[in-house]
Amino acid sequence: LIKTKKLLWTRTDEYLTSLPEMTEKRIIKAMEVLEILGQVTYLSGSDYFPILNFKKIWLTLKYGQNVNSAMGFGAYGLLLYVILKDVKGACRFGQLGLSLSSKAIMPRSYVMLYGLIIHWRDNIGITLDPLLNGHKEGLRSGDTEYAWLNAACYNLHQLHSGQASIHTIIQQQRGLLQQAVTSDMIRPTQQAAINLAGQSEDPVVLNGNVMEEEELVKRSAESANIVLEYTIRANAACVAYIFGDHDRASMHCQNIQDIADKTPGNYGVNIQAFYDGMSSYALAKTTANRKKWRKRGRKMMKKFFKWAKECPSNNAHKVLLLKAEDASLFAVQSKKKRKIAEQAYNAAILGAIDSGFINVAAIASERAAEFYMGIGQVEKFSRHITQAYKLYFKWGANGKCENLSKMYPEIEFSIQDGQ
Repeated sequence: LIKTKKLLWTRTDEYLTSLPEMTEKRIIKAMEVLEILGQVTYLSGSDYFPILNFKKIWLTLKYGQNVNSAMGFGAYGLLLYVILKDVKGACRFGQLGLSLSSKAIMPRSYVMLYGLIIHWRDNIGITLDPLLNGHKEGLRSGDTEYAWLNAACYNLHQLHSGQASIHTIIQQQRGLLQQAVTSDMIRPTQQAAINLAGQSEDPVVLNGNVMEEEELVKRSAESANIVLEYTIRANAACVAYIFGDHDRASMHCQNIQDIADKTPGNYGVNIQAFYDGMSSYALAKTTANRKKWRKRGRKMMKKFFKWAKECPSNNAHKVLLLKAEDASLFAVQSKKKRKIAEQAYNAAILGAIDSGFINVAAIASERAAEFYMGIGQVEKFSRHITQAYKLYFKWGANGKCENLSKMYPEIEFSIQDGQ
């Protein structure tokens, strides 16, 4: 990384985009091999991924640019974020890679910039249209592997941003799964959406017509595809937490915690950290080992605090919600902690709505309701649980709405509460 950074230190974007065309056949062939190996090493989480992409840049600077130079610069941008936390530099080289892309490899640059980089700076919602376009362009050009990587990122971002109705998501994803060539990468998010909509037998397990959880986890291990495993378990943690199986949510999060650094840029890292923190605080409230689970929850909160500095719209409301959960552990004994929790819950709800995360606003409203129940403020409990129902309904999580109706039969939820 240091060598590459020195080589690029004084090179402007204008200089890099005006490099001559690569003509030496053996170098062109080497770039092709590096590109293929780069795909394999990213999906498998290999330590060779950075080295292979640095090599692309070295060859480009020495011999000129070719079709695979774009991905070299894009991957360098990703590594600037992962290793140095240089979001500005990451976005610069991600954009450079996109500008160097021919139409044929545009889907690859879309994955790099919009699937792996830009959501660490900008609201996740802005990635949706480019990723969908990348999927369509990949199918048109015959680059099916990157077509489906675009689709996988699109589906993941769409569901977990809360910026589209789950019913719309299910319909779109059904269309994708009916195509002649498809990918396992899109199945976990599709099944999670189905579970949330109340269309599965067991909402806390990703089993249904789209996939079987254990079988797909096994397939991901056999193919050494840790990105697929991460996608499965991040989605599984989401549905398990939302439907109240906090042990299962925590189990999924812990199973992938050690490979987070091997899936650089993946938004699943953010999802895993969120449900890891939330399930940890839930377990701190319901198990004897409060100290252990609080420590884990605070560890996740620190991650979001760092991420929020660069991208508040995706992360600040999650910091506030985790802060509220932490303070709520002591709300009965401490008036000060009670006030901190109340303020943080309210700010988290408003912040999530303002950033478009209806899903997180719904979760925060439900957590606030349980907080108020715990301190005996029945009126505020009723108001917040009704608000949670409305937000879950707006998101399209009908299964969760049914779950709330069964949990709180004394509350007369109605269709109007969800409008």
